[in-house]
Amino acid sequence: MALSLAIAGLTVAAFVTAARASGSLLPAGHAALIVPLILTAMLLPASVAGWGWRARARRRRCFRWPV
Repeated sequence: MALSLAIAGLTVAAFVTAARASGSLLPAGHAALIVPLILTAMLLPASVAGWGWRARARRRRCFRWPV
């Protein structure tokens, strides 16, 4: 459990460091609230029957402009 919390804390710190490096102001308190939500959203599947966003976009593009 301690290792998981340490990894989560380091992930939040990485987000804060990246924000500061890009010139954005992201307080650590705000990052501690929003980064876990972002990471949780990344776990949700964004595909239907194996067709992800890129595959659907490619299929749409190919059928719109046949080669």
